[in-house]
Amino acid sequence: MKNIILFLSLMLALAACTKDKPSLAGKYAGTFRSSSPTSNSAPSNVTLNLTKDGYSGSSDASYPVICTGTWKQGGSTLHFEAGCNFLVPVPYLINGDYSYTLEGTRLRFSATRGDYTEIYDLKRVD
Repeated sequence: MKNIILFLSLMLALAACTKDKPSLAGKYAGTFRSSSPTSNSAPSNVTLNLTKDGYSGSSDASYPVICTGTWKQGGSTLHFEAGCNFLVPVPYLINGDYSYTLEGTRLRFSATRGDYTEIYDLKRVD
């Protein structure tokens, strides 16, 4: 009996510690900007549509480049795999790992690439 109570207590403790990450799937709108020690880009307005494992979006400027692709959420990181191919490197392509925070409906994510940082500040709109 004592072992059963101990086992059930451990199971309840583990269940209480396990939290599922909230789903980020949805439509977001906001801004993108790039920052470096010597300059800051003008913000551009972006939309980002996250489905279960895919993404698409647009920008009102020539940056960032948002193709269709896949994404994964892990810990405090978002990983994007762009589905578009370019013959030359494209700056400000949403691709690779970004650290993120989610506060209510506000999704912020950023990544440092060399001497500049890409910063997305979005709000869920659906």
